[in-house]
Amino acid sequence: MSASGERRFGRRGLLVAGAGLVAGAAVGGGATLAGGAAPSAEVQLRRSAWSALRGRTIRVEGGRRARILGVEDLGRPGTRLRAATTGREDAFVLRLALDRPAPTDEPVVLHHPKLGAVPLLLTHGRGRGHVATIDRRTAA
Repeated sequence: MSASGERRFGRRGLLVAGAGLVAGAAVGGGATLAGGAAPSAEVQLRRSAWSALRGRTIRVEGGRRARILGVEDLGRPGTRLRAATTGREDAFVLRLALDRPAPTDEPVVLHHPKLGAVPLLLTHGRGRGHVATIDRRTAA
Protein backbone atom coordinates (compact mmCIF):
# COMPACT_ATOMS: atom_id res chain seq x y z
CA MET A 1 0.00 0.00 0.00
CA SER A 2 1.10 3.53 -0.68
CA ALA A 3 1.46 6.20 1.96
CA SER A 4 -2.06 7.43 1.11
CA GLY A 5 -3.51 4.00 1.91
CA GLU A 6 -4.17 3.03 -1.71
CA ARG A 7 -3.31 -0.44 -2.94
CA ARG A 8 -0.92 -0.46 -5.92
CA PHE A 9 -0.54 -3.29 -8.41
CA GLY A 10 2.26 -3.86 -10.91
CA ARG A 11 1.70 -5.43 -14.31
CA ARG A 12 2.27 -8.94 -12.88
CA GLY A 13 -0.33 -8.33 -10.19
CA LEU A 14 -2.81 -7.12 -12.79
CA LEU A 15 -2.43 -10.25 -14.86
CA VAL A 16 -3.00 -12.36 -11.78
CA ALA A 17 -5.98 -10.20 -10.81
CA GLY A 18 -7.71 -11.01 -14.08
CA ALA A 19 -6.81 -10.35 -17.71
CA GLY A 20 -4.89 -7.16 -17.03
CA LEU A 21 -7.81 -5.35 -15.43
CA VAL A 22 -7.95 -4.37 -11.81
CA ALA A 23 -11.54 -4.67 -10.76
CA GLY A 24 -12.66 -4.01 -7.26
CA ALA A 25 -9.24 -3.00 -5.95
CA ALA A 26 -9.30 -1.31 -2.57
CA VAL A 27 -8.94 2.36 -3.37
CA GLY A 28 -9.68 5.13 -0.89
CA GLY A 29 -12.05 7.98 -1.60
CA GLY A 30 -14.50 6.12 -3.83
CA ALA A 31 -18.20 6.79 -4.06
CA THR A 32 -20.71 4.64 -2.26
CA LEU A 33 -24.15 3.43 -3.20
CA ALA A 34 -27.22 3.66 -1.01
CA GLY A 35 -26.58 1.73 2.18
CA GLY A 36 -22.88 2.63 2.22
CA ALA A 37 -21.63 -0.13 -0.11
CA ALA A 38 -19.05 0.76 -2.76
CA PRO A 39 -20.15 0.10 -6.36
CA SER A 40 -19.12 -3.34 -7.59
CA ALA A 41 -16.71 -3.85 -10.47
CA GLU A 42 -19.66 -5.12 -12.48
CA VAL A 43 -21.37 -1.74 -12.09
CA GLN A 44 -18.18 0.32 -12.56
CA LEU A 45 -17.16 -1.57 -15.68
CA ARG A 46 -20.37 -1.35 -17.70
CA ARG A 47 -20.34 0.30 -21.11
CA SER A 48 -23.34 2.48 -20.22
CA ALA A 49 -21.53 3.89 -17.16
CA TRP A 50 -18.86 5.37 -19.43
CA SER A 51 -20.85 6.11 -22.62
CA ALA A 52 -22.78 8.81 -20.81
CA LEU A 53 -19.49 10.63 -20.14
CA ARG A 54 -18.39 10.96 -23.78
CA GLY A 55 -16.91 14.42 -24.31
CA ARG A 56 -16.68 15.15 -20.57
CA THR A 57 -13.50 15.65 -18.56
CA ILE A 58 -12.99 13.66 -15.38
CA ARG A 59 -10.43 13.70 -12.59
CA VAL A 60 -7.58 11.19 -12.60
CA GLU A 61 -5.44 10.25 -9.60
CA GLY A 62 -2.17 12.16 -9.43
CA GLY A 63 -3.62 15.52 -10.46
CA ARG A 64 -4.31 14.53 -14.06
CA ARG A 65 -7.50 15.11 -16.03
CA ALA A 66 -8.92 12.92 -18.78
CA ARG A 67 -11.41 13.69 -21.51
CA ILE A 68 -13.57 10.71 -22.46
CA LEU A 69 -13.20 10.43 -26.23
CA GLY A 70 -15.48 7.48 -26.72
CA VAL A 71 -16.58 3.97 -25.97
CA GLU A 72 -16.12 1.45 -28.79
CA ASP A 73 -16.68 -2.21 -29.52
CA LEU A 74 -13.72 -4.59 -29.18
CA GLY A 75 -11.89 -5.78 -32.29
CA ARG A 76 -11.63 -4.54 -35.83
CA PRO A 77 -14.74 -4.31 -38.01
CA GLY A 78 -15.52 -7.58 -39.73
CA THR A 79 -13.72 -9.78 -37.20
CA ARG A 80 -15.24 -12.50 -35.02
CA LEU A 81 -14.24 -10.55 -31.91
CA ARG A 82 -16.20 -7.51 -33.12
CA ALA A 83 -19.21 -9.67 -33.97
CA ALA A 84 -19.09 -11.34 -30.54
CA THR A 85 -18.83 -8.10 -28.56
CA THR A 86 -20.82 -5.51 -30.51
CA GLY A 87 -22.97 -3.51 -28.11
CA ARG A 88 -22.15 -5.66 -25.07
CA GLU A 89 -22.14 -3.97 -21.67
CA ASP A 90 -19.25 -6.13 -20.43
CA ALA A 91 -16.78 -5.85 -23.35
CA PHE A 92 -15.65 -2.51 -24.81
CA VAL A 93 -12.76 -0.10 -25.33
CA LEU A 94 -12.66 3.19 -23.42
CA ARG A 95 -10.69 5.90 -25.26
CA LEU A 96 -9.27 8.80 -23.24
CA ALA A 97 -7.20 11.92 -23.81
CA LEU A 98 -5.10 12.68 -20.73
CA ASP A 99 -3.63 16.09 -20.06
CA ARG A 100 -0.31 14.40 -19.15
CA PRO A 101 1.01 10.94 -20.00
CA ALA A 102 -0.05 8.13 -17.68
CA PRO A 103 1.96 5.09 -16.64
CA THR A 104 1.19 1.91 -18.56
CA ASP A 105 2.78 -0.48 -16.07
CA GLU A 106 0.33 0.08 -13.21
CA PRO A 107 -3.34 1.00 -12.91
CA VAL A 108 -4.48 4.57 -13.25
CA VAL A 109 -7.41 5.55 -11.06
CA LEU A 110 -10.15 7.39 -12.93
CA HIS A 111 -12.75 9.16 -10.81
CA HIS A 112 -16.17 8.50 -12.30
CA PRO A 113 -18.54 11.26 -11.14
CA LYS A 114 -21.22 8.79 -10.00
CA LEU A 115 -19.31 5.56 -9.34
CA GLY A 116 -16.17 6.85 -7.65
CA ALA A 117 -12.62 5.59 -8.07
CA VAL A 118 -12.13 3.04 -10.86
CA PRO A 119 -8.60 1.64 -11.32
CA LEU A 120 -7.83 0.66 -14.93
CA LEU A 121 -4.73 -0.40 -16.80
CA LEU A 122 -4.18 1.98 -19.70
CA THR A 123 -2.22 1.48 -22.88
CA HIS A 124 -1.16 4.08 -25.41
CA GLY A 125 -3.76 4.72 -28.07
CA ARG A 126 -3.85 6.87 -31.18
CA GLY A 127 -1.77 10.02 -30.97
CA ARG A 128 -1.59 11.23 -27.38
CA GLY A 129 -4.59 9.17 -26.36
CA HIS A 130 -4.85 6.25 -23.96
CA VAL A 131 -7.03 3.16 -24.09
CA ALA A 132 -8.55 0.91 -21.42
CA THR A 133 -9.84 -2.44 -22.66
CA ILE A 134 -12.66 -3.87 -20.58
CA ASP A 135 -13.55 -7.50 -21.30
CA ARG A 136 -15.47 -9.22 -18.53
CA ARG A 137 -17.07 -11.89 -20.73
CA THR A 138 -15.18 -14.68 -18.96
CA ALA A 139 -15.26 -13.16 -15.47
CA ALA A 140 -17.42 -15.02 -13.02
